[in-house]
Amino acid sequence: MKKAGRIIGVTSLVIVGVNAVFGLFNYKKAKELHKTKDIAVTFGEEAIDMSELLKKQEIGAMFSSMTLDFSNCKESDEPYEIELYAKFTGIEIIVPEGWYVESKGKIAMASIENYTATYEDEKASVILHFNASFSGISIRNVKYS
Repeated sequence: MKKAGRIIGVTSLVIVGVNAVFGLFNYKKAKELHKTKDIAVTFGEEAIDMSELLKKQEIGAMFSSMTLDFSNCKESDEPYEIELYAKFTGIEIIVPEGWYVESKGKIAMASIENYTATYEDEKASVILHFNASFSGISIRNVKYS
């Protein structure tokens, strides 16, 4: 009986180890394919100049305050894409005058205020995919910040 328990224990450890290695490999490969650079902010306040980052970005924030500043970015044919995960945080997104931010996602006990909606007839300069819980997200043009 002891031998069977050891075999099961060792087998379980091998399976967990193999899954961890493959998970890390898949994460690195996906990150390379999408050319993203992850940003995470926890328990703090941070202002991020988005002009120095890639066109597609994943950002996570928890128990913090964050400002995403697009005011120095140049508009291009392809919009910036942001995957935003926010838990118990406040986020302000600032974009240049005339830019429209298309926002879509899931909220749970959270709010999102998009003051760029006056430019909704325009093509989106930033596409924001969000998953927010117990958070507040404010999107505005630089003129109003």
